[in-house]
Amino acid sequence: MPKRLSDIFNLKSLILAAGLAAGGAQAMAADVSPGDDGGMSKRPLPASVIAPHYSTHIKPQDPDSPALKLLKAEFGRTPLGRALLEFADKQNITIKFDASIAATNNYAQYVPENSTVTARPDLSLEEQVMYLAHELRHGWQDKALGYSELNAKRLTPMQRFSLQRYVEADAHAFAAFFWADRMQCLGVQPVADHAGYELALAHQLQGKMDGQGNVALADYRDLALLPYFDHLENYNHRHIAMASRAVDGFRAEVKAAQSEGLSSAFNRLAADIAATPDDAAFTAWLRRLGGTDLRVNTQTGFTDQADTALLNDYPFRALEGRDVMPPLGAASAVMPQPKARLERLQAIDAKQRSFILGRN
Repeated sequence: MPKRLSDIFNLKSLILAAGLAAGGAQAMAADVSPGDDGGMSKRPLPASVIAPHYSTHIKPQDPDSPALKLLKAEFGRTPLGRALLEFADKQNITIKFDASIAATNNYAQYVPENSTVTARPDLSLEEQVMYLAHELRHGWQDKALGYSELNAKRLTPMQRFSLQRYVEADAHAFAAFFWADRMQCLGVQPVADHAGYELALAHQLQGKMDGQGNVALADYRDLALLPYFDHLENYNHRHIAMASRAVDGFRAEVKAAQSEGLSSAFNRLAADIAATPDDAAFTAWLRRLGGTDLRVNTQTGFTDQADTALLNDYPFRALEGRDVMPPLGAASAVMPQPKARLERLQAIDAKQRSFILGRN
C-alpha cells in the first residue's frame, strides 16, 4: 500500500479527473442506479423480516399513504431521525415506496437526479427505518457535501473508486450509528436477523455511548467505519465498473476530438482536466465524511486520524487479493485482480490526459 497520498493519486500523471459526468452522477455510491444493483441489497433478506401487511400496490407518488406515514412517524421517534426528516424536507428530497425496485435487486435507493429516496414496501418497519437512514445519509452527502458536483468532474480512476468507497462506508456506518442511537433512546432491541451485520455493529456502538448518546470518534472509526470498508467486497465489481465506464467515455471524447481535429474540443477537455481537485482538495472532501451527525466542516472519524497512511489505505480494504466475479463461462484464473484492473484504468487515463494536455 502507498504510504503517502501522492503515491495513490500521483499528481503528475493523474493530476485531474477522468470520466463523463453522466457516467458518475447517475449513481449514488453504487446503490442508487438500477443498472448497477447494489447498496445494502446484496445480502439476502431473511424471511422473518418480511411484513406481509405492507401492501406492494401502494402508489409510489402517494405521500399520504398509511405505510409511508407510519414509516416517517417511526423514523422520527428519535432526535436524529427528526433531524434527517427535516433535512430531507428542506432539501426537497422525496421519500416514497415502490415495489418495482425489487427488480433491480435493491432494498432502497437514493437517486440524485430527482432527489428521491425509494424503499420497498414489503420490508419490515425496522428494515425500512434502517435503510431510510442509509439512503438519507446519501442524500446528505449529495446536498450538504456536494457529491453530485464532485462526481461530475473528470476524476481519475483512483479518485472515482475512492469516492464511491468512502460515501458507501460512510452511509453504512451512519445507519449502524442511527440504529444504536435508536436503541439507546427508545430502549428497543431488534431481533438479530434484521440485517444482522448492521445490528452487530450497532450493539458495539451502543456499548460505547455516553449518557448523551455520543460515541468517541476513534470508537466510531474502529467499530463502524473500518468494518464497513472491510465489508465492501460485494461492491468491488460495481465500483471498478463505474471507474471503467468513466474512462471509456473519456477515451471516446478524445477520439472524437482527434478525428475531427477540433481545437475547441481539446480546449474544453483540457479545461475539464484543469478543474479537477488536486490531492489536498480531494482529501479534504473525503475527510468531511465519517461523522455521526449532519454538520459539515467539523471533526469526523477521519479528521481525528493523525496517520494519513491509514486514510490512504481505506479505499483498498476488501480489495487486495480478491477476484472480481468472472463473466458466465469465464475461468476465474484468467480474470485480473481488482487492484490490477484499477491500475490498468489508471495507465489508460494517464495517457489520455497526457495527450490532451500536450495538444494545448
